[in-house]
Amino acid sequence: MKAPEEPATVPVAKVDLLGHFKRLVQANTRRWKTAILLEALGLSAAGLLAYLWAAFLLDNQVHLSRLSRSLAALGFLAGLGWAIAHLVKCWRAIQLTEDQVALAIERSTPGGVQNRLINAMQLARGDRLGGKELSEAVVEANCLQLQQLQLNQATQLRPAIVRLGVAGALMLFGLLFLLFDPSHFVNAASRLFMPLATIDPLYRTTLVVEPGD
Repeated sequence: MKAPEEPATVPVAKVDLLGHFKRLVQANTRRWKTAILLEALGLSAAGLLAYLWAAFLLDNQVHLSRLSRSLAALGFLAGLGWAIAHLVKCWRAIQLTEDQVALAIERSTPGGVQNRLINAMQLARGDRLGGKELSEAVVEANCLQLQQLQLNQATQLRPAIVRLGVAGALMLFGLLFLLFDPSHFVNAASRLFMPLATIDPLYRTTLVVEPGD
C-alpha cells in the first residue's frame, strides 16, 4: 500500500529570508516616521527660539516701543501657530505603506534592486501574478538575490539631527543668557509677552570717570 504523500511545505530558508526582509521594511518604517517627526520638531523649535532670542536682544539694545513689542508678540504667536500646523501636517504625512518604504530602500541602494524587494512584499501578502507556485518561486528568487545585496536605509537621520542640533544650540544660548544676565532676560521676556503693560526697559549703566578723580 502506497503511503499518502505529505503536504508540500514552504522551504524554511525562504520563510526565514522573507521574514528578515519584512522586519527590515518594518524597521525602516519606524525609522522614517521618527526622522519625519524629529525633523519637524527640530525645525519648529529652532525657528521659534531664534525669533524669540532675536526679539529679546533687540529690545535690550534699542528698547522697543509698545507698538513694536505688540507686533513682535503677534509675530511670535504667528510662528507658534505655524509650528503647530507644521507638526500636525508632518504627523498626518507619516502614514507610510509597506510599498512606499520598500521603494525608498530600493532607490537608496546603489546600483538599484530591480524592484525585487517590493515585488517580494507584494507577492508575499497575496498580490499574486499567476499561480501560487509561480508566486512563491518568484518570492524565493527575489529573497535569494536580495540576500547578496547590502540594502541601504529608506531615509537618513542627518537632516533631523542637524535641525535638532541647531535647536539645542539655541536652547543653550537662551540658558546662558538667563544665567549670566537674568535681569535683562526677564525684563525682555516681560516686555515681549505683555506688550501692552507699562514695563520700563533696563538701561545698562556705564562708569563715567570725571577728570581729576
